Amino acid sequence: MRYFILATLLYCAACAPTELDPNQTSSADTSEVYRPLYHFSPEAHWMNDPNGMFYKDGTYHLYFQYYPEGNQWGPMHWGHASTKDLVHWTEHPIAIYPDTALGYIFSGSAVIDTFNVSGLAVDSTPPIIAMYTFHKRPGDVQTQGISYSLDGGMTYEFYEGNPVLPNPELKDFRDPKMMWDGTQWICALTVGQEIAFYGSENLLDWKPLSQFLGEHGNHGGVWECPELFSLTTEEGVRKDILLVSIGSGAPNGGSGTQYFVGHWDGTTFTAEHEDERYMDWGRDNYAGVNWWNAPTDRGKKLFMGWMSNWEYAQVVPTYKWRSSMTLPRELSLVELDGQFHIKQQFRLDGGNGFQANLEPKMGLRGANTFGINFSAEPQWSLRLTSAEGDTLDIWTSVDSIYIDRSKCGLVDFEPSFKNIMSGPRKTTAAEYEMYIDIMSLELLADDGLTAMTATFFPKKPFNKLEFEGLKEGTLTSLRE
Repeated sequence: MRYFILATLLYCAACAPTELDPNQTSSADTSEVYRPLYHFSPEAHWMNDPNGMFYKDGTYHLYFQYYPEGNQWGPMHWGHASTKDLVHWTEHPIAIYPDTALGYIFSGSAVIDTFNVSGLAVDSTPPIIAMYTFHKRPGDVQTQGISYSLDGGMTYEFYEGNPVLPNPELKDFRDPKMMWDGTQWICALTVGQEIAFYGSENLLDWKPLSQFLGEHGNHGGVWECPELFSLTTEEGVRKDILLVSIGSGAPNGGSGTQYFVGHWDGTTFTAEHEDERYMDWGRDNYAGVNWWNAPTDRGKKLFMGWMSNWEYAQVVPTYKWRSSMTLPRELSLVELDGQFHIKQQFRLDGGNGFQANLEPKMGLRGANTFGINFSAEPQWSLRLTSAEGDTLDIWTSVDSIYIDRSKCGLVDFEPSFKNIMSGPRKTTAAEYEMYIDIMSLELLADDGLTAMTATFFPKKPFNKLEFEGLKEGTLTSLRE
């Protein structure tokens, strides 16, 4: 277990910044220098999509796509980690291994079968039902399988009736996400660049219901990791949401996650808008889904994504381990100019650190681990600088938000990594949240209506902050 503490303030001469040596190339170098403190990252090896997240008995469980024999993508397993406060993480042994006959274990979901509709319970223990994609090579045949846990999600057994959904002669047929719609169990999964919906009474036998074509969505890359769920506004208006990740062709290049607002009638999902909408306009938030059964206010959900991008995920300079997850974010629904949008708010239950007033110019000595909450003029700019000359720039125009990491340390491992990223503003609301954690920036702008996430690899931690257009704010130092 790596232990993270929200701790003391930012500027003290005794706190020397961590030295980064970008010239080292072995697994013992920048692997630990760039390891985040309060985001989950695996102790070693490759990780991508979050899978099967659920909450039970005070513990949040996270499974993830994992290759335990290398630092690039390989035969997929389900890794496992858990937390009680979304800050302190414990990594557990692998939960689900590939099946020799049916293949690798690709992305999927997990639910708690409280009423034992599957019939897989022993005694009075509700089983945890995990549904995922088997990927068999050679041939790249994808089918859907079930595993179940009788010990709270620590270990799983293969269901003897696998596969529960055979392949209908499709190349891309994957990433099942289960949910309860009030009358039946629903499974959403991708079929090429469409979403197929299936229904079930027992989580084991599934019948086709409909397909969503998403005519007005982004079809620039393969569709992946869908999820159907509902959100409710503070005024009581309920809408159904469909998440769809795209492997390439996102607005700022590479992978990203779009969402549709609409209505689920028990058989069919219908979107109610024609514009493209994204969970995050930065380049480093992909394949995100919600926790099953997470404690939230009524009408909200708890979301987390993979903090990387398929264009460069396999070559980032961390070597021993690759990739981390985003911070958990609570999702809510708001109405703006007659349209409904997702609003996001960071969720860290592990406590609050000591705070200082945010000033237009400040010295920083906190190993790149801090959060700021601030209000600003409609157009503002923020620059973070290190003693080595690394700069990270964030700024706004009237209608857009920008992030430039092109001069922030190691950037040449992939050509597009240096590209400036931008996202549209839905409003010029003045409230912002931002977290920096060693090698990542997560910004919730304009009162949480626009999110932007970016990773970066500076040569030294930031030691200076310069802010133009600041009204007021607080800075919280986050130290190990």
